[in-house]
Amino acid sequence: MGVKPKVISYKCPWQNGVAERFVLSVRNDMLNQVIIFNGDQLREFMKQYFEYYNNERCHLAVGRDSPNGREIRNKPFKSAKIISSPRIGGLHHVYKWDKAA
Repeated sequence: MGVKPKVISYKCPWQNGVAERFVLSVRNDMLNQVIIFNGDQLREFMKQYFEYYNNERCHLAVGRDSPNGREIRNKPFKSAKIISSPRIGGLHHVYKWDKAA
């Protein structure tokens, strides 16, 4: 692929823009919204966040899609209703069409 690693200076994480952007996303999307009490809780939240980040979160760099791709769902019929599925303990939601009752 022609990708070559670039070594950054010691204790200079701001030189790695990709890592800095990811850390900012994690902080804004999750860590600034919850209180973490221990390492196990942090690992569980991060596991949920990684799944959300790669499968459902919109990214501008990939044309408002997710890195793993998402199925585009148009409204199937006029009476369809939107249902909400919570992610990351309810911090974020995924919306899908459902049949009306």
